[in-house]
Amino acid sequence: MIKPTIIITGNSAGQWYINTLNKYMPSNNKDEKAYNIIQTDFGQINTLLPNKMVEAAKYLEPYFIKIEAEKTPYILANITLHEAVPYFTIKPKHFISIKSIINAETSNRLLKVGLLGTNYTMTNNYWKKTFPYLQFEKLSGELMQAIDDLRKCYYNDTDKVLAIKVFKHLQNIKIDYWILACTELAIAYDDADVELPMIHLPKLQCSYLIKSKA
Repeated sequence: MIKPTIIITGNSAGQWYINTLNKYMPSNNKDEKAYNIIQTDFGQINTLLPNKMVEAAKYLEPYFIKIEAEKTPYILANITLHEAVPYFTIKPKHFISIKSIINAETSNRLLKVGLLGTNYTMTNNYWKKTFPYLQFEKLSGELMQAIDDLRKCYYNDTDKVLAIKVFKHLQNIKIDYWILACTELAIAYDDADVELPMIHLPKLQCSYLIKSKA
């Protein structure tokens, strides 16, 4: 039986995806996962992020080519690296992209959204160009820094008090949805347990991968 696949990058982010998949996609055989894992040489790719996507694409593409040959659904456990996919020499057919997820979750409707990610993610033009039908809320420099500081904190550690403070502040901003586009912030959001209207991309990636197996 062909299993769906997850491409892993960083350790903490990768472990979050694995834990989430294990929780919602248990295997019939407890000694065998219900999905395949491919670990990238992320140290090499990470040195090129976030500003050298064309070069990063060259190192990432071989992993995609390998999985495409197997004709199995797969996800990439790194939101930022999705920007590198358009620079591939191939057009992936079995890849569950964040673009396809957001298009499905929003039904291409005109919505007011806020973007939660790295400072790079929140300030570059990729999202506005990729989703022209969405109206992105302009966050203050102070708030973006607070969000990025929370991300950095959860890269190697946790701080529940800080997570609650940041996400509770977001409750005061009137929008249709927040788009959570960072695994470290996904961990912080779980920790904070604060209710927000959320398009939770890491969780949705896992959900769509599980559905692909059905």
